Amino acid sequence: MEIFDLLARDADVRGVLEAAEQERKLRAARQTLIGFTEYTMPKYRAAGHHHALARVLERVLFSDELDRVIIAMPPRHGKSELASRRFPAFALGHFPHLEFLSASAGQTLASAFGGEVRDIVASPEYQELFPDTNMKADDQSKGRWRTQQGGAYASFGVGGRPIGFGGDIVMIDDPFGSMEDADSKTIRDKVQRWYTNTIYNRLQPGGKIIIISHRMHEDDLTGFLLREEQNGGDQWFVLCMEAELGKTAAEYLGRKPGEALWPEAYPLEALARIKKASGTRAYSALYMQDPRAAADGILKADWFNYWPSGEELPVFDFIIQSYDTAFTDQTKNDPTACVTLGVFTVPTWMRREFKAPKRGVMIIDAWDEHIDYSDLRKRIKDEWEDSAYGQPFSSDTEDGPMLGTFDAPLVGAPAKDEHGRQADLVLIEDKGSGAAVQRELKRGARVPVRTYNPGRRGKTERLNAISPYVENGLVWVIGSGRADRKGREVDWMEDCLYQLTAFRFEGSVPHDDYVDAFTQAMDYLVRNNLIEIPGEETVVDEDDEEEGAGASNPYAA
Repeated sequence: MEIFDLLARDADVRGVLEAAEQERKLRAARQTLIGFTEYTMPKYRAAGHHHALARVLERVLFSDELDRVIIAMPPRHGKSELASRRFPAFALGHFPHLEFLSASAGQTLASAFGGEVRDIVASPEYQELFPDTNMKADDQSKGRWRTQQGGAYASFGVGGRPIGFGGDIVMIDDPFGSMEDADSKTIRDKVQRWYTNTIYNRLQPGGKIIIISHRMHEDDLTGFLLREEQNGGDQWFVLCMEAELGKTAAEYLGRKPGEALWPEAYPLEALARIKKASGTRAYSALYMQDPRAAADGILKADWFNYWPSGEELPVFDFIIQSYDTAFTDQTKNDPTACVTLGVFTVPTWMRREFKAPKRGVMIIDAWDEHIDYSDLRKRIKDEWEDSAYGQPFSSDTEDGPMLGTFDAPLVGAPAKDEHGRQADLVLIEDKGSGAAVQRELKRGARVPVRTYNPGRRGKTERLNAISPYVENGLVWVIGSGRADRKGREVDWMEDCLYQLTAFRFEGSVPHDDYVDAFTQAMDYLVRNNLIEIPGEETVVDEDDEEEGAGASNPYAA
């Protein structure tokens, strides 16, 4: 009898423990999104980034501290399971009167999400957790249904209109179906208009928006909204988790930078294989949430030569300031941009070190701003009058001026011996405000201004035409951090170079003002034979060998 008594007591204990465990699971499922997901999907195993995602979604649901949220995560890392399938059901369990709108790239995927959310709400497990949330018996279609308590759920494809439904919470999960879609300016514009004209107008008072996706383009919906934020638009809470953790995400998750976000499923070795198969551009955008790093434009970054940081700028033989003027001063349009290029003779040791041609072109200054037309004329005049670039001319300079006849300017600007060379030419495209301002400058100022007419060639064709000069090593850039001609730190080169190397076709980058200004200046230099692509001979010829026999590279080991 004692044995049977012990077995009975053991069974009672197990029953008590199992009941306690079940109660714990029920409590966790009611209180947390992860607990709810594990209860309604027993095979689910949450990783650290899933817990981070769930906490953000819970803050949206249970408090008013977050009403605009962007979450960027790699593909196949579990975002849709939590955000688009479980979260809507969890939210309606707590607030049966809630109106929840869910949008996805296409109607097929949206309907699938809608059907799964409906099935979760109808399941016995859900009813055990949330017995007060019930769907209307006559209103249970996959994509659109209502609760008996006055709430609603509607799923639809991006571009669709949820007629008859409002949104206390609006979830947008991957607004683009592919990178090809995101690369299309037409599709991007449609998505942006749909968001601002349709979705935003469906928000209930106090409504909240969640956008969860992987990045595809610098001007995708996330990029567009973050740019609008800078211009006074909605303020967003952003949770960005890269496949290979960056510093901010690592700190947020209590991890180390460089670790895999989900090492159990996608260790670093697997990510390396994905990167090799998908290419740098797709991997940078989709997995690293950095579409800027994904830039793969007409001009390649490694085509540019970087002027050594400790070396003084050279004597310039000819300097051109090139302007791409905006039509208006509105921040939504391209700003006015100025790029200043200087033609110079590359020192012998640099030609050997960089395998560069004898004649070079340097980007020595650049800026872009939204300037009212009334201020544009004065700004151009002031920029020209204050220009003094490079070293003063000296006849005993090691290599001497390459363009000897240009030691005096072509268009009348004085060369400043004490402070460097003043711009010889100000080039302004003959369009919009540029056409008007150049006429005013010709009438009332001594600025050596000329107009530039690109003809019928588009931006892409013009950049392709000058790209061989960049590819053959003629163009040099100065690094950020050094002082410019006015003693200011050079902080424009990174943005300028990014735009030049990101441009693939018209509309492929949010702004292309630097591209226009650079291209027209290079085109002018080419057309006037101020630069040329070297022939098949070596970049250091026999005369150079004699001339540089005693010269040494100060940066050589």
